Amino acid sequence: RLIERKQMSTKTTFKRVALVAVASLGFGVLTSVAPATAAGQTAESISIGAATSFKTGVFNIIPVTVAFPAGFTASTDTITITAQISSAPSTGGLANAASVLGAGSTAAANAAGARFHLTTSAIGTINTNLEDATSNDDAVASGYTIVGQRASAGLDDVAGDVVATAIMTTAPATGTTKTVYIAVKPDLAGSYTILVASNATGRTYYSAGDPTATATFATTSTVASVTLTALNTAPVGTGSNDGVLIKAVLKDAAGNVTGLGSNETLKFTGSDTTNNSFQYFNGATGTDMTGATATSSMFINGTGFFRVKNGGSADAVNTITVTGSGLLPNSVVSTVSATFKALGDEGLTAANTLTGSISSTITSGYAGTFPAVYRSTTATSTSVKYSFAAATAAAGAVGFTIADVSQKILGSSTPAALTWRQAVTYAAAATSVSLTVAHSALSTSASSNFTIVTDAASDTVLGQAANNTVTVTGYTAGTTGTNTFTVSPAGPIANAALGKVTVTATLKDQFKTAIANGAVTATVTGRNTVASTPLVSDASGQVTFSYTDAGTSTANDTITFASSVGTTTSKTVTVTYGNAAVSTVAVTSSNTTLGVAKATVTPLAISAGDGVEAGAQNVTATVKDANGNLLSGVAVTWTISGTTGAAVTSTTATTYTTDAGVATASIYAWLAGTYTVTATAGGKTGTGTTTWSSQTADNARVLSATVEGNVVTAKVVDR
Repeated sequence: RLIERKQMSTKTTFKRVALVAVASLGFGVLTSVAPATAAGQTAESISIGAATSFKTGVFNIIPVTVAFPAGFTASTDTITITAQISSAPSTGGLANAASVLGAGSTAAANAAGARFHLTTSAIGTINTNLEDATSNDDAVASGYTIVGQRASAGLDDVAGDVVATAIMTTAPATGTTKTVYIAVKPDLAGSYTILVASNATGRTYYSAGDPTATATFATTSTVASVTLTALNTAPVGTGSNDGVLIKAVLKDAAGNVTGLGSNETLKFTGSDTTNNSFQYFNGATGTDMTGATATSSMFINGTGFFRVKNGGSADAVNTITVTGSGLLPNSVVSTVSATFKALGDEGLTAANTLTGSISSTITSGYAGTFPAVYRSTTATSTSVKYSFAAATAAAGAVGFTIADVSQKILGSSTPAALTWRQAVTYAAAATSVSLTVAHSALSTSASSNFTIVTDAASDTVLGQAANNTVTVTGYTAGTTGTNTFTVSPAGPIANAALGKVTVTATLKDQFKTAIANGAVTATVTGRNTVASTPLVSDASGQVTFSYTDAGTSTANDTITFASSVGTTTSKTVTVTYGNAAVSTVAVTSSNTTLGVAKATVTPLAISAGDGVEAGAQNVTATVKDANGNLLSGVAVTWTISGTTGAAVTSTTATTYTTDAGVATASIYAWLAGTYTVTATAGGKTGTGTTTWSSQTADNARVLSATVEGNVVTAKVVDR
């Protein structure tokens, strides 16, 4: 529970700002020295944020935001802020004593910030330049934190009226506010009130007339539940960055975020013996947990980040269980699924030629040999596509390493900028794979970014010839030049009357880099009228727009593509219509090429179990007129005949030819045999055949046996 009261400041002629916090047990001060030209300022306003958790026995982190007054000098002027615990539980300690943060304060109880300190760290890390107050007149020093007790006229290392801490912070380079953090470790259950004030002189304690804000926090109770979230799909393996990241949030019975108490622990277990490594994060690097057991120090404000690895060699979905241990009841239980993927092996040659959709030869405007990806500062996801040199022989996965440099992906609740491995799956015959990363908005600062690193190829890992790093950074619309469209077909497009028109547009920036997740609109005017249609570009920067001709005039159509991403030049393409008659329809299937039977029949695999469509295969029809010209936008209907064990998917029973004159359908079978596929367009037909067989032991449905003498013969059929 948080109750906050604020008082606005009057402007002073001083130009120096410092932050001082006072608590009933100890006083801590963090400072940074301003240049000789710096001036002290008094905060225009002070805002105390909510405590995500407020548990006894552990540090809880509370944000404090101060607003600089008008006219301050960015990056130079300073503010001093003071904070103190003005009330704390008066009973409940040993021999029913008062809280050591309040009236129960004892000499040097806050030495080294053991109970109360100010910091610039969002996770409460104590400033490395830490000093204990030794006399009342100790002042805030540049770059230091002071901790101690509040005496009558300042801070001291002996018992005083209240505990306090102070910090001096420099004005921001941009914006008008700065945020610092109070780290407080309550000793008794109950409510604590914190008073935060500001002055311009570097004074380390509150004095009447200072602008103030106060907030009251009630302690939370024992952990009653744990919420686990798996944050990635990981490659199998035990490398330094391998493993599934797991976020754990602790809550009490009332639903408040809380922390582990003294001797309360959580035991991690996996459903498979390959889950042989459990780690926690108190920094950027994972540390092995002793006995796979989490303690209170592994959580910050009730949230902890952990990692489990799978030392096997095959795809796996493991159940990770967390159970209360120590003094925490074992009735506190939670589970989460951790997914691991074996990386694909397409052979060294194919692996070496894997390239990014953003060509590594485009270096203009970028540092290094592989380009950065500039994203709009309003974007909340980024996609990168990698194309294979040849279609993959089998399903598999590609590995990437992601570094959350500025904590824009996992957020500021992480103890540091974390790095992890991500596995992205692909199907058999895939020609590319895309990785999409959700993140908060990136600023234009060079440090506001994250990186994606491709695997280096080996004879067992699909990757590039060498590790390549893509740096994703924010940009403000218009700062990186003009974006452009390319369309395919480029036009003018000759389309069959009353046929379907399909056009693909690709959005790229000035560096010819595809812009993913970009807002695009398509509009049609002329013979047909189609209102502005909203589209979103994919990982390749592409959108596909289709409509069916319904016009009767002799006019042409104009399709216009536009985008609101930065400064973008719109693109138009013209569509003309004709009534050219279909002359030939040539079908290409597994047994047929353009209507001509292949010399060798290659059976396709049926899918006989649930989900028979899983084995679907494509067939195509090429449509031409009497002069051999390819016809686009022509409707093609598909049927299949033979036994009753095959079908055309409902979504492709009627398809339209592309600008290449090709229409595509998808067929599948659940009974072995040879089937005839028929494509009909403009009154003309074409046929092809496909042969299917049962190739998977899982298809077995019926087992029968015959006996002749002492010989037993078993017969297995799929249906």
